[in-house]
This record gives sequence, C-alpha cells and structure tokens, in this order.
Amino acid sequence: MLALVLAVWQPAGFAAEPQRTEQPFASFELPLVDGSRFANLEEFRGKPLVIHYWRTDCPACLADASVFNGQAIEHRNIGFLGIAVDDRTSALRFLKRNPSTHLQAYAPLSQAQLLHRAGNHTSGLPYTVLLDSQQKMCARHLGKVDLDWLEAALVRCQK
Repeated sequence: MLALVLAVWQPAGFAAEPQRTEQPFASFELPLVDGSRFANLEEFRGKPLVIHYWRTDCPACLADASVFNGQAIEHRNIGFLGIAVDDRTSALRFLKRNPSTHLQAYAPLSQAQLLHRAGNHTSGLPYTVLLDSQQKMCARHLGKVDLDWLEAALVRCQK
C-alpha cells in the first residue's frame, strides 16, 4: 500500500526568507513517474532536500524545470525531488520530452490535500519546499522560483 504522510505546518505566509520549523517533515513514499521504484524521505537523510511540486498544465511549473535541473547538477550534495501533482501519464509524457536531472515522483492524492499537508494552504502551484539536513523545513516558496532566491535559500538551509 502506498504510504504518503507529509508534515502539516501552520500558515506563515510565503516570504522569500527561509521559514525554519522544529517539526521534521514526515516520512513519505511515492512512486517515481517512470514506475521504476518508490522514492522516500529516508534516501535523502543527512543532506538538504529541495522538493518541487508541479503540474503539466502549469506554465510556471514547467518553466521552473530548467532551474531545478541546473541546480541539481551544480549542487550534487543536495537532494532534489520533483513531485507531479498530476496524472502519471501527463507527467511521463512531459518528462520524456524534457528529461530531468533528478528524481521525479507523482502523487496519486488530490492536489489540495497533498499541498495542504506540505504547508501550502492555498493549493497554488508551483510550490517549493526546502528541508535542511535534519529534514526540517527551512524554506518554502509559492510561485515560479527565482534562481537568486533558490541559491540564497540553499546557502541558508545548509547552515
């Protein structure tokens, strides 16, 4: 059975500054879009992790793909995980045309439920969460990711 449990945080706005919490991000297990295996939080233990929630019908989400692909290559010591809150077929079609440099999972839950559990109470996309090496949320961002914001958040989350 697919287990998916994500931490719930109190709404704190979506400022550009990292928002640390003492509550660890809860464990999850999600199938990869290509169907090869499941991804879980445990495989990223001990290093920061960038989680990017996206859909194929969200132009800003798709524009972010190149930013995350480039950063995943540049920062090999940081984990990157895309989570398509979309149907698997659409996500797979997009990834075949636009290969990813990092793991891409999909979530068979409703978009609103999944995003709410990750601290996004508006269900807007794209949505990005950064976890520190202790798997505690250190930043989040609603909307298209600016490379400057991402790089600054990555530096601060590694402290």
